[in-house]
Amino acid sequence: MKRIIFYIFSLMILYLGILSTTASSFPNPDPNKLNMHIKNPKLFFEEIKKKLQQHQTQTIPRNRIVARGKGFVIRASDFVEYKANVKTMLQSAGKPFDMRNGDLLRNMIQRELLVVYAKEKGIQVTDEEVRRYMHEQRAVWDQSPEAKRFKDEFIRAKGFASEDAYWNNPDTLLTYKKHLLIEKLVGHLYETGELNENKTFEDLERELYERERGSIHIDSEILSQL
Repeated sequence: MKRIIFYIFSLMILYLGILSTTASSFPNPDPNKLNMHIKNPKLFFEEIKKKLQQHQTQTIPRNRIVARGKGFVIRASDFVEYKANVKTMLQSAGKPFDMRNGDLLRNMIQRELLVVYAKEKGIQVTDEEVRRYMHEQRAVWDQSPEAKRFKDEFIRAKGFASEDAYWNNPDTLLTYKKHLLIEKLVGHLYETGELNENKTFEDLERELYERERGSIHIDSEILSQL
């Protein structure tokens, strides 16, 4: 199956949770070019942790649900981490952060809808497939000192005592599983012709969102405080 790689780079995707970001936004992901955008990965992740710690002083419980739909929930903690990461990533690349909370949440919802749609299409991935996929990604990140340094800082920022602890964590497995499901979905849709030059990945995202928006509950009051 043709692999459709449409994310900025795999570890940043895992941290940001932006599996719905497409190739048109971040073409040709290459871990070996990280230093083009992020000069100091340690400071980068320290800034993210600082933003998250600042928010933890607020009164909204981390497990409060911001959005709920068929087959998924997004909690306050998920959104806060996503927002902090997107903001820091853009600032590190010298770009302004001007995304509204509603747009950020929609990106997260669209990713979850893609996962649900993949399952509707009968696409499945086994734990063995996911672990093999993770092993491939891990090997890519070890190909250059710069990429490996970024990966190591990422794992430390997430609070893992060792690299193996991160790769064997159930949450890591679940995140990669979603990544692989969407990758398989896109490959399948191009092979069957459902996606083509007249119907893009972005069109599919919008279509799924419009199809399901009536069943999606968003807590606007909570979202406005995040």
